[in-house]
Amino acid sequence: MAPRRQKNSQIKPKPDKAFSERNILDESATGKSRPSVINDDSGRISRLLATPVLGISALQFGLLVLIAISAFLLYLATASRTMPTGDSGDLISAAWSLGIPHPPGYPIVTMLGHLMGFLPWGTPAFRINLLSAILDSLALAVIGYGLFRLMAANFLKLGKNAGQICLIACTVTGVGLLAVSKTFWSYSIVAEVFALNNLFAASIIVLMLEWLKKPQKRLFLWISGLVAGLGLANQLTIALLAPGLFVLLFWGIARWRSEARAHLPNRQSRSGSIDPGYPIREIAIAVIFFVVGLLPYIYLPLAAGTDPPVNWGNPSSFINFWHVVMRIDYGTFSFGPSSVGSTLAAGSRFQQLTFFASYFINNFTWVGIILAVLGAVWFFIKRQIELLGLGLAFLIGGPLFMILANPPLNIPLSQGVFERFYIMPSIPFVFFIAAGVAWLLELANKLANKKASVFLPRGLVTLCLIASILGPVGLAFNRLPALDLKHDAVAEDFGRDLLAKLEPNAILIMDGDEPHMCVTYQQTVLGYRKDVVAIDFQFLATPWYMDELRRFHPEVTIPAFSPDKRTLLADFVTANLEHHAVYGAGFGHIFDELTDTFDELRSGLPVRFMKKGDVTDSYAFLRAESDYFASLHFPDKTYPDTSWEAEIGGFYSHLALEIGTSRDKHGPQPDADFVKKMYRIAILNDPGDYVAYGNLALVLWNNAGPSIEVQVLMVKYLQLAPEGAQKEAARAFLAGLQNGK
Repeated sequence: MAPRRQKNSQIKPKPDKAFSERNILDESATGKSRPSVINDDSGRISRLLATPVLGISALQFGLLVLIAISAFLLYLATASRTMPTGDSGDLISAAWSLGIPHPPGYPIVTMLGHLMGFLPWGTPAFRINLLSAILDSLALAVIGYGLFRLMAANFLKLGKNAGQICLIACTVTGVGLLAVSKTFWSYSIVAEVFALNNLFAASIIVLMLEWLKKPQKRLFLWISGLVAGLGLANQLTIALLAPGLFVLLFWGIARWRSEARAHLPNRQSRSGSIDPGYPIREIAIAVIFFVVGLLPYIYLPLAAGTDPPVNWGNPSSFINFWHVVMRIDYGTFSFGPSSVGSTLAAGSRFQQLTFFASYFINNFTWVGIILAVLGAVWFFIKRQIELLGLGLAFLIGGPLFMILANPPLNIPLSQGVFERFYIMPSIPFVFFIAAGVAWLLELANKLANKKASVFLPRGLVTLCLIASILGPVGLAFNRLPALDLKHDAVAEDFGRDLLAKLEPNAILIMDGDEPHMCVTYQQTVLGYRKDVVAIDFQFLATPWYMDELRRFHPEVTIPAFSPDKRTLLADFVTANLEHHAVYGAGFGHIFDELTDTFDELRSGLPVRFMKKGDVTDSYAFLRAESDYFASLHFPDKTYPDTSWEAEIGGFYSHLALEIGTSRDKHGPQPDADFVKKMYRIAILNDPGDYVAYGNLALVLWNNAGPSIEVQVLMVKYLQLAPEGAQKEAARAFLAGLQNGK
C-alpha cells in the first residue's frame, strides 16, 4: 500500500493588512486601482491620472511643481533685498567670504550661500537671501509628495477622479497652510539656516515613511541615513526627530522580517519557527551613509586655516572645532550665550507650553488646529505606527524641547527669537492637518451614501478643493503687508549709520548681536569703513577671539580680563584712548556708570569716550551736526516688540531723543518744529520711551501747541515713567492743564 502523501505542515502566512493598504497606494499611483464605486465621466482625466511619475500620478507631480514654483514666487516677491536683521548679517558675511558663522558653523549653508553669491544680479544680501526661498519651496514639494504617498489608498472608493481631487485637497491644505504660516514665510525670505533644516527634516520623514511601507527597498533607508548626517551638519536640532524616526525604523525592521519570513518558508530557527534574521547589512550601510553626511564639517578647519574675516571660534584646532560644533560656549540645550546661567531663563513650564500653543494658533489659525486634532484621530484609526512616529517628532521637537531648554520668554524679543525653533515641529504637524481634511472628506462621503447630505460627493470634494486653495491664498494676502521685506533696509542702514561719522582708524566697541552683525556685513561684504576696528565686547572673554584680535589688529592694546563688565570696558577704553578715537554702542546704562572715569561725547548712534575734563558739553558735537544726524535712516514705522527691527528702533529712538534734547531750549524757541519732529521720531521708533512723551508735551506747551495733545502725552508719560520726583511734578502739571490753569 502506497504511503499517504503528507500535506505540507507549513502554514501560509496571512498577508499584513497594513501592507495590503500600502500596495493599494502603489496601485493608485500607477492607475491599477480597483473599479470605482462612483462612475467618473472624464476619460481624459483618468488617462492623465494613470501616468506614473516617481510613484505618484502625473497630475500630482505637476501640482507639486506648481506648489514649489508658486511658493518661490511668493518668497521672491517678498524677500529682503538687503541685509535682514537677526543672524542673517553673520551668515551672509560668512558665506560671502567663505568664513565661519556662529556655532555650530553651518558649513552647508555657508558653502551654498557662497555659490548663490555668484548670481549676476541683485545685492550680495539678496542673492544669499534667495537660498532660503529655494530650499523652503523644495521642502514644501517634498512634504506634498509624502502626503500623496501616505494617503492615496484612502480615497480609492471614491473613484479615480473624485479620489484624486480629495487627495489634492488634503495636500494643498496642509502644504498651503505651512507655506503661508507667519514664521515659515518670514524665514523663507532671509538668509538663515532654517530653510535647509526644513528640507532635511521633510526629506528624512518622507524617506522613512516610504521605507516603512516597503522595507525591502533598502535605498530609502540608506538615503535616510545620509540625509540625517547632512541635517546634523546643518543644525543640531534635527536630532530631536530621532525618537520618532527610531519608531519608524523599529517597525520597518519588524515589517522587513515579516516580508522576509513570507519569502523564506524553509528557513528554520532552532525552535522550529521561521526566522529571517535582521537587516544588519542595510542598517550598517545606513550608518556609513550617516557618517558621510557629517563630512561637510571638514569645511570648518579648512576655512579657519585661511584666516577669513568671519571666523567664530577659530576651529583650526580640535578643541576649538569641538567647541564650535557642539556649541559649548552656548550650552548644548541653550539658544545663545545670554541664556547660559542667566536669570532670564527662569520661565515656567506652563509658560513654555502656552507660548508654544499660541504659536501654532497664530501661524495655522484655529481651523488648522482643529484639522490637526481630527487628523490625529484619523491616524489613530488607520495609521497607528505613523501616528507614533510623527507624534513623537512633533512632541519632542516642539513642546518637550522647549520645556527642556526653557528659553526666557519674559522679554518680547526673546519670544520672536525662539519661535523660529517651532518651525521644524510644524512639518509633522502638517501631516496631521492633511489627515484632518481626509477625515472630514471620508465622513462626508459616508453621509452622502446615506443620503444625509445635500451635496453630491463629486460636488462636495470640488468645494473642498476650492476651499483648500482659497484658504492659504486668503491668508497670504492678509499677512503680506506685515511679512513683506522687499523695501525693508533697517539692518543695513543701521550698520552704515553706526560707522558713518566715526573718526578714521577709530575703535568701535559693540555690545549686542545687531550692532556687531550689521557692522560686520558693512565691512566684510560691502567694504565700507574697513579702517574702523570693530570689536564685539561679548567675546573679550574668549581666548580664540583675543588671538584673532592680536593677529589682525596689533595696534589695539588688550588689557587683562575682568569678569566685571563695567571694569573690563573701562580698562579697554583706558588702554587705547591715547592713540585711538574710541566709541561704544549698545551698552545702555553702563555708559552712565562710567561718567566718573570718562567724558562722553554724543556722536550719533555710538558714544565717543573722551579723557576726563576734555568735554564741557557732551551734546556739543551732536548739536553742531544735528542736521546731518537727523538725516540718518530712521525707521519710518513702529515694529513689533518681538522683532530685531524693534531692537534697532530703540537705538534710533535714543538718538532722536538726544538730537531733540541737544536743541531743546526748554521754552519758546525758533526751531520748535525740528525738536518736535525728533521727539515724534523717538516715540515712533520706541513707543515705550516715556522721556520722549514728556519732552514733546513740554515743547508743545511752551510753543502754543494744542492743549489736548499735551494732556494725552502727559497721561502717556505718567503711564510709562517709573515712580520719582519728576512723576509727581508731571501729575501736578497735568492736573493744572485739566483744570484750565
